[in-house]
Amino acid sequence: MPGLLSETFEAPNALDNWNVQNYEENQTSFQRVEGVGHTGNACVRLNAFNLIGPNDIFIDDGAGDIDELITPTLDFTFASSINLHFWYAYTTQTGSLPDMRERLDIYSSIDCGKTWTFRDSISKADLLTNGNSGTFYVPASSSEWKEAVVNMSSGFQNLTGQDDVRIRFDYISSAVSNNLYIDDLWFTGTVGIAEIPESGAAMVIYPNPTNDVFTIEHALASPAAATLTINDALGRVVLVRELGVTSTGSVKIDARSMSLASGTYTVVLRSEAGTAVQRLTID
Repeated sequence: MPGLLSETFEAPNALDNWNVQNYEENQTSFQRVEGVGHTGNACVRLNAFNLIGPNDIFIDDGAGDIDELITPTLDFTFASSINLHFWYAYTTQTGSLPDMRERLDIYSSIDCGKTWTFRDSISKADLLTNGNSGTFYVPASSSEWKEAVVNMSSGFQNLTGQDDVRIRFDYISSAVSNNLYIDDLWFTGTVGIAEIPESGAAMVIYPNPTNDVFTIEHALASPAAATLTINDALGRVVLVRELGVTSTGSVKIDARSMSLASGTYTVVLRSEAGTAVQRLTID
């Protein structure tokens, strides 16, 4: 997937740095599942299907439940024209659109989740990808998926240049809910260093978070010999790369080949022209 961050949910630990909230503590919650997906063999499912019989008067039908799926913290310091993309599959148990009250709401935060701004809502016919079904829904082919695109650089909260960004998906259930699937989530936009700060050095890492190949782009106020260092959360050096005499450039690093464990790392660019520090999250 192209872009600033890409998540296919194929890795068994793909949700380790995500936040899943099931406020009712019931059977409906976001979870990673295998054997189904838009392009691969895994995705995220909200198991919102409930089959309520006439004698099941004491069973919660899930109506009005709110389940949340929240991304890790994202750094868009050097990003602009940002769009969120993801694919989803859904069917409802009713054949009447007026009775379909479930929806998927999308929020953004620029203070790491302390406050949230509403961005978009998908409901009714827009939420449906395969009509209605009274059985436990599992999409059978890629034709049952729709792509959603949400502009994140306009509206009440522009994510351009923000470094403590999180995205939240809220699914609000109804009595006729079925299962919701989300897969292949990524961000697109323009990534680049527009201005070198007074420190004399700038650096941007993308995609970030990642568990795959990532790029470190740098710029110095003047040509100088530079060294790139990556340290883990305990301060141990996991990579040192001499960049030679440089003013601008980029380095691609494969987190898998380096066997980088999940967690937060510190990336430091040192040169006589200046120093830049960025955090890197491996999920």
